[in-house]
Amino acid sequence: DCAVRGELMKLSRTRNLQDGVDIGGFVGDYLERKGDSHFCLVPAGTSPWTNHLYESFYAGCIPVILSDEYELAFMNDLPWENFSIKWPESRICDDEDCSRSALYDYLLSLVEEPQKLWHMKHQLELHSCFFNWYSTDLSCSPFALLHQHLKSLWDRRQSRPQRRYW
Repeated sequence: DCAVRGELMKLSRTRNLQDGVDIGGFVGDYLERKGDSHFCLVPAGTSPWTNHLYESFYAGCIPVILSDEYELAFMNDLPWENFSIKWPESRICDDEDCSRSALYDYLLSLVEEPQKLWHMKHQLELHSCFFNWYSTDLSCSPFALLHQHLKSLWDRRQSRPQRRYW
């Protein structure tokens, strides 16, 4: 979403964050920057999903999802609130010139609370295997998560009384 990216660019200029903050455009050390970051901003993509979310898992940075429409995979099967942040698109900047930003203040407060930050990073690490198709851990892989989800659907269906149409 161009409006979200525009707000992020305005925020980075207002807070003098140009060094280490990249929005749009190719950057040669993109993955290294992600790996060095506590947070990775995940604005809406041009499709119903965005690869930035999954890149965050592999880079070890807490995804900050900046999309009101984005539906998280396995929302009811994973504790997303423990390892990600979902922030309303309209609240990136709190005023026209972006001199106030609750998002910036919130992320800064997490950096200033190392216990909470490291807890979120630890949770991210624990759950990232659910998005790793090459995971060798049979209890923590996309296959295990799909199986768990299908089993819960099956159990729910079995618990309902059987009705016959005829």
